[in-house]
Amino acid sequence: MPMSIIKRAGIVKKLLRKRALIKYQGKIRQDDFADNLYFYQNYSNAHRYQLTTTKIKGTEYFKIGKNQYVKAANVDAIDGNKLLFSQTTVTVKSKAPQLFRASKNRALTTGKFYKKGQKLVIDQLGGMDVLANSFPNAYHIKVTDYYIWAKDVTARQNMDSINYDVRNTTVVEIKKDNNRAPLYSFNGKVITPKDFAWTSLVPLKANGAIYLWNEQKNKAELYYHLTNHYQQMANLKTSPSFPEVIKINTVNVGDAFIKASDVNYVDGKFLKPINSASQAEDNAKIAMSESEELDLKDLINKQSTIHRSCHRPMQHNYRQV
Repeated sequence: MPMSIIKRAGIVKKLLRKRALIKYQGKIRQDDFADNLYFYQNYSNAHRYQLTTTKIKGTEYFKIGKNQYVKAANVDAIDGNKLLFSQTTVTVKSKAPQLFRASKNRALTTGKFYKKGQKLVIDQLGGMDVLANSFPNAYHIKVTDYYIWAKDVTARQNMDSINYDVRNTTVVEIKKDNNRAPLYSFNGKVITPKDFAWTSLVPLKANGAIYLWNEQKNKAELYYHLTNHYQQMANLKTSPSFPEVIKINTVNVGDAFIKASDVNYVDGKFLKPINSASQAEDNAKIAMSESEELDLKDLINKQSTIHRSCHRPMQHNYRQV
């Protein structure tokens, strides 16, 4: 469909043909946490980028000239890179089966069908297992537990393809030659199980990112919260030739964090920290102040008890005199 160019006042000036190339104005910035109107560069999904937008009457536009804008929803690509949306509308090409996602990401049908021409709002795209050494893409239908094969619909806009197994989480791996990377508790203390180490490039699932205050180093550092309390680790007692020969055990590591600098990103959602380094430092100071206050109150109570216990014998002796 043709795209409308509008002036700031909202008056349509002219229409652009589909696939028309136009120059844009504005800056491109990196934002790895962007979930709408973003794109990748250089055929790599390591970082996400966005072109600055202007909001007019609640709708996002890209600037293409002095007082001239084009609706972002009508743009297919920026500098040849597909523009990706957080959700879009698809139209069913012909009668298509309704799917649901079973365990281990397996696609099964519900026995129901979507009609030709039916429009659906979808918010995710990813591969599903059909037990045939392939993972064809399926769209997740918004506010439902159902899916539809991507081949059965025509999408209005582009969407990023994700791994349904790790959606809402990220997968990281221990950096090479870093098999002694420690695990940490919420207060930044090392809690790595004794006599255990990581195997080479082991993948780990994380569901949160947070800055924690390291009291020993006197600084805040970024950590990932691991989703699983049980991890596959090398048993150093039964692996005397580690890392050449490894005996793997499932180890209960508890509620653990791993330092972001000890791992590399592999797959899944980029995790946005829930706080900043300065907030972690401030919270540590507050916690320290509260701790000092409790220690002081405890000391005062002890001193008061000592004073009363010393004062009573003196009163008794005074009465005797």
